[in-house]
Amino acid sequence: MFIHLNQDLNKMKGLPGVGVPAAPLAHGSRPAIWTVKHTSALGQYDSDVVLAARTIVHDDLAPNGDFTSSDDLLNQLHIASVFTMLNNVHSIPTDCPTLEKSGWSGDAMLAAEMFLTNFDSSDLLAKHVQDLHDSLTDGPPAVNALDSGWGANKQADPRHSAFILIPAWIYAYRGDTRVLSDNYKGMRQYIEFELGRSSTQLGDWDTPETSPLGGNPPEDSPATAFLYHMMDTMSNVSNVATVLGNTADASTFAYQAAAIKNSFNSAFLNHSTGYYTGIGDSGYRQWHNLLALAFGLTPNTTTAQVVADSVAADVTARGGHLNTRALDTKQILPMLTEHGRKDTALVLAQQTTYPGSGYWTENGATTTWEHWLFTARSHDYWTLAPFGNLTVSWTNASGTLSLNVGIPVGVTATVSFTAGA
Repeated sequence: MFIHLNQDLNKMKGLPGVGVPAAPLAHGSRPAIWTVKHTSALGQYDSDVVLAARTIVHDDLAPNGDFTSSDDLLNQLHIASVFTMLNNVHSIPTDCPTLEKSGWSGDAMLAAEMFLTNFDSSDLLAKHVQDLHDSLTDGPPAVNALDSGWGANKQADPRHSAFILIPAWIYAYRGDTRVLSDNYKGMRQYIEFELGRSSTQLGDWDTPETSPLGGNPPEDSPATAFLYHMMDTMSNVSNVATVLGNTADASTFAYQAAAIKNSFNSAFLNHSTGYYTGIGDSGYRQWHNLLALAFGLTPNTTTAQVVADSVAADVTARGGHLNTRALDTKQILPMLTEHGRKDTALVLAQQTTYPGSGYWTENGATTTWEHWLFTARSHDYWTLAPFGNLTVSWTNASGTLSLNVGIPVGVTATVSFTAGA
């Protein structure tokens, strides 16, 4: 079953792009105003109806972390991130509460560490992994979107990596091995399956250069980088196979990870410049280099520093702006900081012009958006509820006008009339 995109359907006249919802619908944290056109024996009349009530609904996640600083912008961005996380937990982690509202595995993977450091969310994420495991009935890979089935037949190891990385993160942050042992057989089965294919059709998502409606950037290095990251995660002593006592598997995974790392460097490391370049790139791309740094793909520390310096130089050349994609945006600040470029990281974090997180807040954002542009299709606002019919009718009998208004339980409504009505 597919989850349909939000549609405002009603017989009432509405503001452009807005109608009276026939079901709970998100229209932001601002008052929702509809002009309702009525017809009676007296003629046709307009009246403004203001719905002042709202309901905030999300899974009950207890906070377990917080962030405050002397910088108001950074504090505001943290709060926006927290709101965005809560907007997207309604039994499963979702991509947005307003448009697709779908359980994309890649979105859960990218947000998992943020959830674990801000909320007691290990049970939520473990349940998500179990759902992915349950989708392996017909064999790997797990589905791309749990509830909708979108992208079901796409090769997408960066997104499927949720099935490997989220259990490892739950263990790393909480010390809980249950999610590893419960899903290890399926995780191993998926890794073996992924080794049998090397291309990807549904990998990264959105750069400043793609449409605000979303889009897939050119693919090459992310697919290989994530395959290495999964293999490395399965082999590391601090992670999956060895923790569960599967030392033979750990050795196999380590051998395969080393082979993938060599192939990655052969394909993408430019020995003339010292940094990574994608196939067919017309210019410098931050994402190849950030994934190489974050996943430990660089062959040595000297190369790692050259790569980090190249990212910092590109940020400076862009006037203090990033040029990242969905899969690597979370890596740019920590990678710059870890490699001695915290000055550049701070410039990025405090950036208020496009593209940058501060650009959102400058445009009134209280959550984080799908794209850097204001015209992004998903602004990730709170959902306004509750559900029910809004009815207005009147009669004129012997010169007496009777007005009957019906509103759903839990809604507060104000009825007013245009001048001269």
